[in-house]
Amino acid sequence: MPTPLRRFGSVKIAASKILLLGGLEKMSKENEQVFCFDLNEASGKFSIEHLDTLEKPGVIEQPLLVDSIG
Repeated sequence: MPTPLRRFGSVKIAASKILLLGGLEKMSKENEQVFCFDLNEASGKFSIEHLDTLEKPGVIEQPLLVDSIG
């Protein structure tokens, strides 16, 4: 990870892809970034891509709903 995170939200969006949302960084700084963790099972390698930012950074404590539009 480019930034160590704790207490972040996660959503599985495909068989090998997970979105990592928000969370807390070092010294409890709120994180507003969204990352996509992609595990390529055939090769055993993974990639982490920075996608977008959240309107409200920090710990996500509410249930997450994801639709096909975004």
